[in-house]
Amino acid sequence: MKPSRAYPIAMVVFFTLFLSACGTKLPLGMDEAEWNTLSSQQRLDARAKQAELDQAREQRRTAEALQQAAQTRLRELEAARQLAELEKFRCEARYGDRVQCVLHEAQIYRSRQWQSVQPIALDVVRGTEVEAAVHQQSERSLRTIDSIFGTFDGQTVTICRTSISRSPSQHNCIRLVGTFEDFRRGINRPVEAPEFLRGKLRCSLAPAEGMPSEIIIRR
Repeated sequence: MKPSRAYPIAMVVFFTLFLSACGTKLPLGMDEAEWNTLSSQQRLDARAKQAELDQAREQRRTAEALQQAAQTRLRELEAARQLAELEKFRCEARYGDRVQCVLHEAQIYRSRQWQSVQPIALDVVRGTEVEAAVHQQSERSLRTIDSIFGTFDGQTVTICRTSISRSPSQHNCIRLVGTFEDFRRGINRPVEAPEFLRGKLRCSLAPAEGMPSEIIIRR
């Protein structure tokens, strides 16, 4: 007796329908009971409506992605403009208006504990503000974990956690005070701002126009 071909065909149809039901999401958030009450035309209308919603959602995602890319580009252009402006100030600064500082043995306070970080460098022109990234060495790479802001008014180097120009009344900042002669010779002192930053800060005047010839020769 030959085996009936109806049984395997029926099994193929059953598994096809089963996989289709499991793999297809019903439109408009309907459950199976709601779906089964619809006519064929209503089902077509529901799927068409879901397709419209899906298309609108995809268009929103595309628009948001384009907007984020545009904002990122604007931030990059602004950062490049500020850097070019700062470099111009540095080139035009007279001797005594530009100070270079390095914070050695640096630690920053994060997550309720002091964490060792890489030496932090600041190159500041009187009347400007610079932002410096704070890097930490991990087992595999060097990563940026924070940033600090620095200013110089001719006698005081100020380092704060947030922008000094936007929050001038900050109290928990590092301040290194010295005369022109102090900065000319170079100042090297331990500094600490509670729950912010600590280490050994060295600052000195950067070579510039107006620098006495005898200093230029020694350098």
